[in-house]
Amino acid sequence: MTARSDGTAPHHFGTDQELFGVYHAPAATRPGAGAVLLCPPFGQEYIRTHRLYRQLATQLASRGHPCLRFDYYGSGDSAGETGDFELGRCGLDLQAAAAHLRELGGRPHVHGFGARLGASLLMRHATALKLDRLVLWDPIVDGAGLVARMDALQVELARDPDRFRTPRESALPLGEWCGFAVSERLREQLMQLRATFPPLPTLLIESEGSIARETLPPSCRLAPLSQATPWEELQRQEIAVLSHELVRLVCDALENAA
Repeated sequence: MTARSDGTAPHHFGTDQELFGVYHAPAATRPGAGAVLLCPPFGQEYIRTHRLYRQLATQLASRGHPCLRFDYYGSGDSAGETGDFELGRCGLDLQAAAAHLRELGGRPHVHGFGARLGASLLMRHATALKLDRLVLWDPIVDGAGLVARMDALQVELARDPDRFRTPRESALPLGEWCGFAVSERLREQLMQLRATFPPLPTLLIESEGSIARETLPPSCRLAPLSQATPWEELQRQEIAVLSHELVRLVCDALENAA
């Protein structure tokens, strides 16, 4: 693994080197600064948040946190086809990424950050991964609701006159969301997804107000964003999701975490 001049080291890791990751080495040694595992969302949201994840990792590394960004099997630059993406394999990829970060960063404490489905996966696996704390951005807690909304968004997209002169009815029935294949296995897994908060110190960064306050455990602190994030707006699907406020909130939350 060769580091670039900016302190990043793109490389492959895991069984048979199937997973792709980018390690951000800490710019300076700071006692108590834990490593941070950055877990991406799925599909178009992965594309739209890619720059933000890089910005966040860069800022965290500048504050002394070793960081690892990575792609799940069947996504990004990891091995596999888009249709191979499924939640069971994501859990195994999280285990491999967390172990890899511990080896690279050499820190006793590892924290997790995730947006949307990435946040949901962290909620499911954080205890098994032995993470110290979480920062979650608009996690998907009701998978069936997400499936219904994304199906509706795909229908709207296929009939959008600003994109197609004639409706793309051939894109239906639904086998993809915004250009990303969605297997029947993934649909079934999402339909059954009911994410719950693990008993870990957690910062919930929320822009939608969709999570009932009474369901939040005492270990979870809420930080509303000043502006809603347009995750599921048709006309914003090609626009990057950027938020300096989000980066600041995450960095401040992990500044003194141990």
